[in-house]
Amino acid sequence: VGSEMCIRDSSTTENWKLYRELLKTSTHPRVPYLGLYLSDLTFIEAHADEMNTSKLEKHKLIHFGKLYKTSMVICDLKQCQTQDSYGLAVCEIIRDYILNYQILNDERRYALSLEREPRLKKS
Repeated sequence: VGSEMCIRDSSTTENWKLYRELLKTSTHPRVPYLGLYLSDLTFIEAHADEMNTSKLEKHKLIHFGKLYKTSMVICDLKQCQTQDSYGLAVCEIIRDYILNYQILNDERRYALSLEREPRLKKS
């Protein structure tokens, strides 16, 4: 039942209509599918020609319709970012590990690799 609901909710029919409605109505923190928003921005940019963009550029005018649509997409994304209440407890061990993680250089990574999986000697 859960997988069927997931498939239904993430259907691409009608330009992701159900998914968009779920995002707008959900109150808990959410991580949106970024590809959807990038597609929207690409569509707005690509179809600006249908909105007499050449006339606007010729007269150095601002295309407010295009700017409005772009801002609406960005506002939708920003709403997802402002909800920071995930209800996760801080795990001191994991937090300290991440904050103190040391990035190893290539030589050190190679040496550790050989320690864990030594090369077999050729006969």
